[in-house]
Amino acid sequence: MQQTAYDLSLFENRPRKQPRVRVAQGGQMRTAEALRQVRIVSVTLLMVALISCYLYSQAVLTELTTDLQRTQRQLVAAQSDYDYLSGLMDSKTSLKSVAEIATSQLGLMKLDKSQITYVTLEQESVITLPESGIRRWLESFGAGLLNVADYLNP
Repeated sequence: MQQTAYDLSLFENRPRKQPRVRVAQGGQMRTAEALRQVRIVSVTLLMVALISCYLYSQAVLTELTTDLQRTQRQLVAAQSDYDYLSGLMDSKTSLKSVAEIATSQLGLMKLDKSQITYVTLEQESVITLPESGIRRWLESFGAGLLNVADYLNP
């Protein structure tokens, strides 16, 4: 009984079989060549399309960057105008400026202490006007004369 693992006849030199070659009249070769050319053309068209898309996107990007820069310049100019006009408005509406315009152009004057009227409504509905300097002086002078008259009249 012979084992297959020790059968060395399987590894002897054998005559090689000739591959079968069939001669065609050019039908298959033409289709392979045409297929190869179609592949080359399609890859070329694909590359041209990709390059065109890339160039177009770069052109759009450049255009948008230019628009952005122009808009930023307009924003900076608008902010500068806003700062200038805000400062001008602050200077025109300052308290000193308003007081000067009120006195020079409108003829208004600042309040005097004698013009202030205090109204007390807690106890009664009475309006008390402050006395002017002349009136107080006259009242104190009158009170003094009454004191002198009382002194002279026993």
